Amino acid sequence: RALAPRQVAGEPKAEFEYRPSARSSIVGESGIKITYRDSKPSYIETRGTDILLHGTSAPIKDLSNTFYTTQNIYGQGFYTTDGIDIAQGYSRKGRGPEPTIYSVKVNPGVSEKLFNMEVPVEDQKIIDLVNYQIGSMDLPEMEKGDTLRSFYDNAREESYDGGYSADSIQEVFQSIQEALASEGYRGLEHIGGLKTGKRPHTVKIFWDPEHDLS
Repeated sequence: RALAPRQVAGEPKAEFEYRPSARSSIVGESGIKITYRDSKPSYIETRGTDILLHGTSAPIKDLSNTFYTTQNIYGQGFYTTDGIDIAQGYSRKGRGPEPTIYSVKVNPGVSEKLFNMEVPVEDQKIIDLVNYQIGSMDLPEMEKGDTLRSFYDNAREESYDGGYSADSIQEVFQSIQEALASEGYRGLEHIGGLKTGKRPHTVKIFWDPEHDLS
């Protein structure tokens, strides 16, 4: 299913000016715009709203869930943010020829099925599911009261120290994803910016964007 640019009729929420040295566009039902002044973008506030954005350096042809990269620190999936400045940064991060920010719509019932990585896990069944995916790798196990975020962060750091490849830790994360999906979860949610010094923003990761987003 192709993603076609959609603009809301009527007055835009903010002015948009094209600069030859800073090309960018934004599409979606929200009709959000970005203003460039002296090559420095100014943003309207999107944090804490229902707006979810995805920044990319090249237009998206379809919502495929098959794109793989070891740069996804919390596993594979379609990453979104409620911070327009964060999405803008990602739109310039790649090597694509057309930086674009997409506003995505979450289909009904999906948001409630995102696993919150910031909430301490007390369910022993979930803890056992996560720990089982470690297999023979020498990684720290999740304990009751840990968050899934802390488990992922610790596993990634320990994998570096243990000499494991980036692909091998992604395989563990993929196994965890499949285990959680079998329990009815559709993706992950966490707070971004805590380690990078950016303003906190909500990140939602969708494992099956083709069916869960529009």
